[in-house]
Amino acid sequence: MKKLKILGLLIVAVLVLTGAGCQWFTKPEEEVSEVTTPQVAEEKVEEKATLVIDDGTGSPQSFDLTVKEGTTAFDLLKEATGQAGLKLDYSESDFGVMIDAMGDKKGGQEDKYWLFYVNEEMALVAADKQEVKVGDKVEFKFEASAF
Repeated sequence: MKKLKILGLLIVAVLVLTGAGCQWFTKPEEEVSEVTTPQVAEEKVEEKATLVIDDGTGSPQSFDLTVKEGTTAFDLLKEATGQAGLKLDYSESDFGVMIDAMGDKKGGQEDKYWLFYVNEEMALVAADKQEVKVGDKVEFKFEASAF
């Protein structure tokens, strides 16, 4: 009986050691794939648009600003005037936000007003209604209206 117990313990010990040895010499599938497949860190690219404030004095200011989904021309203008320390006056109507004054240039002076363009084309909606996409160029110009 004693010999059977010893034999049983030996068999269990051999099985345990054999299983441990197999596991020790064999790498799990996950570790193999991690070792053989190099992982490249993804670079986070900031998505920008350019905003230009041209007050007509020949020294336009340009800003590269981050654009997210739903960003409007007015959002960019508020950020740019804040960075430049320019005073921004605007009024709201049913049609949207109208720029009344920026810095020392007030709409109506010298028959000029703040007009804005997106990618060289005059915007057809108010600044707070004009969504901006990555790579767009938005320009606010103090100039005489063609209308």
